[in-house]
Amino acid sequence: MLDEIALLPRWLVGEALREGQLQEILSGSTGLGLPIHVVWLKGGVMPARLRVTIDALVAVFTPQPPW
Repeated sequence: MLDEIALLPRWLVGEALREGQLQEILSGSTGLGLPIHVVWLKGGVMPARLRVTIDALVAVFTPQPPW
């Protein structure tokens, strides 16, 4: 069995952690706060489905202030 260490986003490995397939070793770490970028071709009007997707990403991944 190979032992490997990786820094992976919780949304990607959450199920594997719950099922015991992966083990978290730095539970107190918040990670590096890597940015998320949305890239699209510049055009006249932004498609509604793209605007909805961007708004959903912002809602999910924008940190909430502690107050």
